[in-house]
Amino acid sequence: KGKVLEPLKPKEISNRQLKNLTRSWMFLRDKFDAKGVFEKMKGRIVADGRTQDRTIYDNNASPTVSLKSVFSCLKIAAIEDRKMMKVDISGAFLTADIDETQEVWMLLDKEMTELVVSWNPEFKQYVREDGTMICKVLKAMYGLVQDALLFYKKLRAILESHGFVANALDCCVMNKTVDGRQITILMYVDDLMVLAKEEKDLIWVRDLLLSHFDRIKWKIANEFTYLGMLVEKTERGFEISMEYYIDQTLQFYFGERKNTIKEYITPAIATLYTEDDEQMEKEESVPFHSTVAKLLYLGKRVRPGILLSTQYLCTKVKVPGVIDRQKLERILGNLKMTKKQKRLIDKSLFDCVALYIDAAFACYVDGKSQYGVCTLLGNTSVNEISRKQKIVTKDITEAELVALSDHAVEADLTTEFLQEQGNRVKMSIVYQDNASTVTLVTKGGGKPRTKYLRVRQMLVKQMIEMQQIEVKFIRTGKMVADVLTKPLNGDPFHKLVMILLGW
Repeated sequence: KGKVLEPLKPKEISNRQLKNLTRSWMFLRDKFDAKGVFEKMKGRIVADGRTQDRTIYDNNASPTVSLKSVFSCLKIAAIEDRKMMKVDISGAFLTADIDETQEVWMLLDKEMTELVVSWNPEFKQYVREDGTMICKVLKAMYGLVQDALLFYKKLRAILESHGFVANALDCCVMNKTVDGRQITILMYVDDLMVLAKEEKDLIWVRDLLLSHFDRIKWKIANEFTYLGMLVEKTERGFEISMEYYIDQTLQFYFGERKNTIKEYITPAIATLYTEDDEQMEKEESVPFHSTVAKLLYLGKRVRPGILLSTQYLCTKVKVPGVIDRQKLERILGNLKMTKKQKRLIDKSLFDCVALYIDAAFACYVDGKSQYGVCTLLGNTSVNEISRKQKIVTKDITEAELVALSDHAVEADLTTEFLQEQGNRVKMSIVYQDNASTVTLVTKGGGKPRTKYLRVRQMLVKQMIEMQQIEVKFIRTGKMVADVLTKPLNGDPFHKLVMILLGW
């Protein structure tokens, strides 16, 4: 039942198998929760999927639940006062069978072979002259290109056989209704979050999984770690934080200088978009790149206020300048001062999706603009986007139109997701702070300089006419996405960031 590898005798190995061998590796690492508490040491033998021929796999990408779906489901759970459970399926991939049409053979090196023989002396007959061993892989071993997808298909099939239905907008959100009570399971590979009104429904899900998997770890509580975030259920709703992760990021970049970091009230200087010709030394650019990646991970989860500065630095990681080091350390100094800040998913009711879309015109030296998008359900932001536009626009109206046409569909998709979850929501509202852009898409007219911009205008106008969205003008002071496009300071920054955080 649990056999993962099947050793082959040296004389049974064909030339085809020798040409398609996948190497193996052993990895050990300590695992901590979001509070920094040691959980366990993880040891794992993995296959080197880099040596596999990827052309023989039609699709090896496994879906995972999106952060927007996680926050949206937590919003529903907060309103309905649902309980939550975390489930970790141990050795998950090793429970899924390899497709017989896609055989994989793995080479165990001399050291690994010696360990295997010491554990199982009967395997000595399979050792080759050079001390290595070749095995046929029977299960979706970690490291293979298809491992996560094989496990996802198995888990989804199990849940569907027990009446769960996948959300059409996110196939990693599974729902089942029992006596009028909805049970929701969020799947991120082998890490599951289960949300239900009654504890007995959580227990039922636990027992269901235990009937199919030998080892699972589960926890029903008001506080646990999920996807690197500390999720706490409180009287207000759900509070999400990553204080330990911030400490680790500061330690990674500053090392012994961590306690001497200068603190900043805001994460961006007014001259964020300025560049210089002096490049950073190569030995500095590697930790710079890694730290920016860590900040992006943090910003998408619990600290949207740093997204603008971090996204700008993402455009500089290949050739960072000396001035970019100052911009990075500004973000880190702000995080040190505000590391206890949390994202709040409260119990405020909502009857529609509110989407805020904004753009900052020609702020990059190459003439391109920055845009920001924020999705609100009641008082809760469930998604923030801050990115550089891919095309150069002629003026602010064009920049706003490009951002609007690219992301107006976000409102419609979020509405459909909520409807799939059983929520009744009205037509989405998209807010814009550029009156000319609003006029272009609601009343038509104007003379776009290219047919591509005219198509963008007509696309949004069609969505309005089909009553998929409603576009409304809002003054800049109330444009929540403004903080995702411009380096604000003082009260404007703090006011908008607190809205994004849900407070």
